[in-house]
Amino acid sequence: MAGAANLANYNFNDRALSVRIPRGTRWQLCQDAHFRGRCVTLTSSVSDLRRYGLAHSVSSIRRY
Repeated sequence: MAGAANLANYNFNDRALSVRIPRGTRWQLCQDAHFRGRCVTLTSSVSDLRRYGLAHSVSSIRRY
């Protein structure tokens, strides 16, 4: 499975403002590490994560 259970390990915790999703894939973005807290599943790129209330608050991601 692709992704990161804790973006702090990559010095990228709570930093994302946008996300690029490859065509034909689904990704889950979560506010807390280890895929906890509020999560959204995306199937296309998002230029402004504020639309989902996730700007500067994504702590884990995974292909879903």
